Amino acid sequence: MSVDEFNLILVHPGQTELDEQNRLMGNLDLPLSENGESQVSQLVEELENIDIGLIVCGPGLSSQQTAQQLSRAGAIKIRLDENLANLDLGLWHGKSVDELKETQPRIFKQWREHPETITPPEGEDLESATRRVRKSLKWVTKKSRVMNIALVTAQPLAAIVQSEVLGTDLNEIWDLSTECGSFTVLSDSLSRAIQPA
Repeated sequence: MSVDEFNLILVHPGQTELDEQNRLMGNLDLPLSENGESQVSQLVEELENIDIGLIVCGPGLSSQQTAQQLSRAGAIKIRLDENLANLDLGLWHGKSVDELKETQPRIFKQWREHPETITPPEGEDLESATRRVRKSLKWVTKKSRVMNIALVTAQPLAAIVQSEVLGTDLNEIWDLSTECGSFTVLSDSLSRAIQPA
């Protein structure tokens, strides 16, 4: 996929309580924390001068709450996309990163270095998640040729989206991870528009 096909801003929802505790959220349906709400308010200010034509968001509560704030009091249409549900981490949901490092050091190391080779117990493999992302991007690509689109989804699915757009390998997704309550511009023209004068 060519980046030139997109007028796309990838938005990372604000923090939840699990994010603040450095725990794995996956597709658990949690609201923004108080700090997450503040992060999104700042995000709205940073994007206020960008003409966003549509917001596409995953079904997670933190993603939907982020999208609602970005919608400028409902002035921008929001499209809910089930294909942007975050990665199902199975039995790893809610576990702290430190706990995984301590109890399953070899598997955790492999997950960080070659995530495409590891599936969390009772969870979803990266290839399945990537297929969902491709379905979503097929639709988004057409729309983003004629309007600026904000796509809201949490990590690690956001990194998979970015990997698909940039054409990087899945084993590099942790290098693409970005902080909660931030955004990544996936279009050169939009990137120039967001830079301060």
